[in-house]
This record gives sequence, C-alpha cells and structure tokens, in this order.
Amino acid sequence: MKIVLEKGTGKSKITYRAQPEKAKSINEIIEHYNMMVAFFDRLFKQPIEAIKKDTQIKEWNSIKSMKKYFEEAILQYKKLHFVEQEVEITIDPSKLQQDEEECWRDTEELYIILKKKMPIRINTKLTEIKTNDLKINQQKENIKVGTALDVTFIKRKEFYLWGETVEIYTSNLLTNANLPEKATRTWVTKTVAEKDSNGNIHYVTKLADAYKVSGDAFYTQNEKSVLPLGTLTVEETKAPDGYLLDGAYMKAGDNTEQIKGIYLTQITEDGELAVLSGSNQYSVSDQVIRGGVKIQKRDLETKDTKAQGSATLKDAAFAIISLNENPVLVEGKLYKKNETVKTIQTGIDGVATTSTDLLPYGKYKLEETKAPEGYLTDGAKAIEFSITENGKIVDLTDESHFIYNQIKRGDLEGVKIGASTHKRLVNVPFKITSKTTGESHIVAILVLSAAGITGVRIWNKKKQVKRLGIEEKKEEEE
Repeated sequence: MKIVLEKGTGKSKITYRAQPEKAKSINEIIEHYNMMVAFFDRLFKQPIEAIKKDTQIKEWNSIKSMKKYFEEAILQYKKLHFVEQEVEITIDPSKLQQDEEECWRDTEELYIILKKKMPIRINTKLTEIKTNDLKINQQKENIKVGTALDVTFIKRKEFYLWGETVEIYTSNLLTNANLPEKATRTWVTKTVAEKDSNGNIHYVTKLADAYKVSGDAFYTQNEKSVLPLGTLTVEETKAPDGYLLDGAYMKAGDNTEQIKGIYLTQITEDGELAVLSGSNQYSVSDQVIRGGVKIQKRDLETKDTKAQGSATLKDAAFAIISLNENPVLVEGKLYKKNETVKTIQTGIDGVATTSTDLLPYGKYKLEETKAPEGYLTDGAKAIEFSITENGKIVDLTDESHFIYNQIKRGDLEGVKIGASTHKRLVNVPFKITSKTTGESHIVAILVLSAAGITGVRIWNKKKQVKRLGIEEKKEEEE
C-alpha cells in the first residue's frame, strides 16, 4: 500500500495493491490484512458528519470501501485457515488465483459443515458408537432421538481447494441432533391399496383422515392438510403382514439413496416459498419374510426311513406349488397361483430340504412327482404348509407329516417236474435268497390235485409255515 500526503493542502492520496499470493501462509495473509484494518481505524477516526466538502465525502467513502474489502477478505481467509486446521492440509498461497471461484465456494461449504455443524441426516440406526455410515465423536451409549451429538459425516464427497483434495463424508440433509425431546404433533397413518391410471395397485399413505390411525389433528389450510415450516421425521413402525421392519429402507422421490431407520427432513423458507428438502413423495421398501421346508420319505410297510431290498429312498422328487393369490418371487422369477416354484429331491436318508430363505411368506403345497427307485407313488399324499417366520425351516419330518411310499412287489411262480417222467413234483423245497439283504427263505411247491389249486409254502428260519400266492389252476396233475 502506498500513502501520499500533499503538504499544505490537508489532502492525502492512498493507493494499494493486494497480493496475497506472495504470502508464506494463509495465516500470514490474515495478519497483514488485520494490520490494514487497524491502520484505517487509527488514521481516520473522525466521523463522516465532520466532513463538509463533497470531494472529501467522496474520498471518505472510497476509504470505507477499502477498509470493507480487507474486512471481508479477512473473514474469507479465516474460514480457509479453519478448514486447513480441521482437515490437516496446507494451502499454498501462490495458487490462490487458480480456480478462484470454485475453490472459494468449496471452502464456504466445508466451513459451514465443519464449523457451524449444520445438521445432517444419519443414514443408520444409532445403536452403537460407530457404524458403517457414521462416527460419533463423544462416547455415549443408548443414544436416543433428541440427544445432541458431535459427529463426523456420512456420504462421501470431494472438495477441491487450490491443489488440495479434501474427502469427507457429509450431506446437506438432516440429523436428529437438534430435535426436541417431544414432537409438536404426531400422526400414525396406514397404507391403503389404490390403483393408478394403468390399473396397477400401490399401497399408499397420506396425511389425510382416510389414512389416519391415531394422533393429533392435522394442520389445515383451505380445508386441506398441510405442514408448517420446521422439521419432520418419518418412520415405519409396523410392517405389513408377511414383511419385516428390519432391513426396510426409504427413497426420496427419484433419488437412489436408501434411507434406513428414521428419515428426517425439513421445510424451510426461501423467499416467498416453502421448500421441503428431499421430496414430497417417498417410496418405502420392506423385506418379505422368507423361509423353507423339510420333508422325510418313509417306507409305507415298515414305517421306517430305511428302504427295503434293493429299493432306495433317494431321488424322490417333490414339487413345491404356490397356493397364493398374489405372485411370489422365488430365485429371481415370479410364479402365479398353482405353479411349481421349486422341485426338490431326497437324499440317501430320504430327506429333502430347501434353503432357509427360498420361499416368500404364504401358503404352499408339496406333491410327490417322482417316486424313488423300487417304490410306487401309492401311499404318498400332498401336504400343505405355510411360511410365517423369517429364516425358519418348516419341519415336516414328524409322524403326522411322514410321506410314505409303497414298495414294489412281485410273485414267483414255477413248476417242478421229474427229469425222466416230466411229471409235476410236489413238496420240493427251494431256497430264495435276497442279494441285497442276505435274507433267505425255503419255499416248496404244493399241489392239491383234487381241488385244482396250486400254491407255495414258505418255511422261515423259525419253521413257521405260510401259504402265499395261492391261485386257482385249470391244469390238473397228470
């Protein structure tokens, strides 16, 4: 700055040129600018009313303008110096003329966030000191709505300050840090099924008597429900049947950001307008309850989980059929009522099961579509069941839900004749042995000529006699 005093005239001339880019630091700029303001305060103490000549008033206004420039510049550089200290960076003054407008704008936004701690929305439920989205600086437990919090920010954003990149997690949305302990008014509303112009059904709720469950009177204007300036929170408190509160999230308008827990928004005044941050329309997505099913295959005759003979209980196929009026989403595909949503097969133990999250909330039916090898589908019955609990397997392996199959059976018939006479021989024993189990029985051909009846007598190891496969024969013994 250059000051010229004209001797004998009582006039002075001041010229100055600010060159902050030549300073060694931002703090040095602040110090020098403070000296300039102090100089003006010291040199020109007389009130403006004491200046009578127009030319002198003009000069005085010019001096006030110079002083104002330095005062405003000091405020700017103080904000920048504060940001430097908070995010631990050092701005090189020689770069201050680069991208000046954009960098000062980012400085102002950073200062507001870091210094004034403008409210932000916390995109998580505050149940612990640290979450994936937010760091709470002071150690507090059992954090509740209305608790004042010192937080570091959510939502990643980059700021560019003269060659330095600052990355923080922030949002210009809202938090519950400054909410009062008790809301001014509270409403509980419910969703109602409504059709849009295309005939699609949506479940909608509004601030209107048709949707209201309980709460205070609505704010009204011209007989319409309205909201005043202030802060508003929205929270889903009860999920519809078949859905979970846990994992639910909200979206504001067309924004893709998923808002979990309590959503906070604010209605502020902008000139003659009231502005709602976020949107005046929100969509809420709830996670459907999902579960699975487990069944047990058994032999109809033995009631055991072990197969008879060479048969097996493995690879019996069961169709899971939807009995729901609305479509269900299974493994990424929608299925209508009475459609098979999944086919499961039994293992070697005769058990078939699904994953714990395969089937959405609702009613289903199990039908056997393929019997295991060595068995018939006779005896198998369809079983209906319901998915009502999340992550749970509906266990149908108890006695009341056993799925039985009839073993396949056949008869053995033979004629024993003499080698030389070719006449039929009676009471000739045969030993029949199962290659699977090793079990064996002695059988004998029995002929009752007079009655025209043939049959088989079986001797087991306990010498007990049974008659099996008796049938009428037209051919008589010769």
